[in-house]
Amino acid sequence: MLFRSDASAGIWVDPGNNKHNLAAGALVEVTGQTDPGDFSPQIADAKINKLGDAELPPPTVVGSDELASGRQDCQRVQVEAVVRSAIVGGGGLTLNVSSGAFEFSVFIQGSPHTPQDLVDARIRVRGVFAGRYTTSSSQFLGFQVLVPRWADVEIVEPPRTNPFALPVRPLHWVLRVTPEGTFTHRVHVQGVVLYQRAGQDLFIRDSREALQVRSSQPTAVQIGDQIDATGFPALGDFTPVIRDALFQKLSRKPAPEPLAVTPEDLQKGLYNANLVRFPARLLSHTASAGLEILELRASGVVFTAERARTGPLAFASVPDGSRLQVTGIAMIQSDDQRQPSGFKLLLQ
Repeated sequence: MLFRSDASAGIWVDPGNNKHNLAAGALVEVTGQTDPGDFSPQIADAKINKLGDAELPPPTVVGSDELASGRQDCQRVQVEAVVRSAIVGGGGLTLNVSSGAFEFSVFIQGSPHTPQDLVDARIRVRGVFAGRYTTSSSQFLGFQVLVPRWADVEIVEPPRTNPFALPVRPLHWVLRVTPEGTFTHRVHVQGVVLYQRAGQDLFIRDSREALQVRSSQPTAVQIGDQIDATGFPALGDFTPVIRDALFQKLSRKPAPEPLAVTPEDLQKGLYNANLVRFPARLLSHTASAGLEILELRASGVVFTAERARTGPLAFASVPDGSRLQVTGIAMIQSDDQRQPSGFKLLLQ
């Protein structure tokens, strides 16, 4: 990728098959053809001649609303954000960050930091806005900020050394403002494990509420384990979730009992992410993409229940029409207005 900037503005330069070996700050002469580009003008089939070195132009200080508009495409910008996760690869460090209500990525070329040094830090970065667009209609899809050197990154507020030392929040307070701050930064919760999809998520419950904890951490835990979890609160499909979480086992407790509910309760949006049980009749049974899927009916409500398929089908010998007692995690589905529109179960 090559972005070129002078005192007035920046532009994307496509060198085509012309090879170059340039670093940020190189002063260049560019000859090529103007092109409308996917979203903003660019220079195509460019020939580049290095003249020397120069200071990078000062960035435009922008907020998240201006970034999300796409107007800063190919421009050098400065933005503050909170780091949610970090991955090493591709010759640098990719940070997934949030600024205001928006999330985007920051790629830092040749970063000397390890990922956990930065998670939950508030940073200020200077780099080039690189938009992403649909190829068919040039619709703006999102963006990332490309940072050529670590000198263009400032740590405004370092992360907590031990996120598990944060005050513990009850699960029903995950998205509430407290004296400790808003939900921009990590929160700390505890609960008993109801269900886990290792490397994807786990579901926990305290004395009042249940919560989905999304985490790529591969550590296996057992149903009934009491865990500590720390991560970033966010709006889930229906109720709050915690994302980019870390967790650790605290102790072992008796396996949690499922809640006796009715399909009508779930249709109303109650008990999301909780372990529930009720009777239902099997309508059909299929398998696909590593899942065993049951279609069921209870009290006139038709829904599906999924079970991870790691071996032989568990329900292959169960005839359609059988009366079952189903136990699983309730996943409430919602419409565009975030009102409950149905549900499915994740079977244990």
